[in-house]
Amino acid sequence: MRPPAVAVAAVSPGQGTASLVQISTAWDGAGGIGGLFERMFAPRVLRGIYADELKRLDAYPREHHSA
Repeated sequence: MRPPAVAVAAVSPGQGTASLVQISTAWDGAGGIGGLFERMFAPRVLRGIYADELKRLDAYPREHHSA
């Protein structure tokens, strides 16, 4: 059984000390009225989750930087 949502984050080298982060999510949405509400609200919820994840990814090397 496949989970209803799968998120994948990929981090690759960018220019200089920067990195490129790509986050994608795929989900098997519900049908009917439940699916309508999912399609309306899921993008807004995912934006908040992605913003939190990007903050954590940004903080990690700063907190674990060896001097």
